[in-house]
Amino acid sequence: MMHTILTNFKQNKFHETVENFMDHHPCVDFLALIIGVPMSVIIAVSVCTTAIMVPIAWLMGWI
Repeated sequence: MMHTILTNFKQNKFHETVENFMDHHPCVDFLALIIGVPMSVIIAVSVCTTAIMVPIAWLMGWI
């Protein structure tokens, strides 16, 4: 029970810190949302695709 309470407290503290930062730096917030989020999605898709396809290509003899 105590672990759950402390975890929620840490998440709320982090959320407040990020929200405070975004209030003070709207340009950085805009750049993070417009550039950072799509780039992180593209990187995640590329890494997962590579992790799946490299073993398959190795088994098929394409590498």
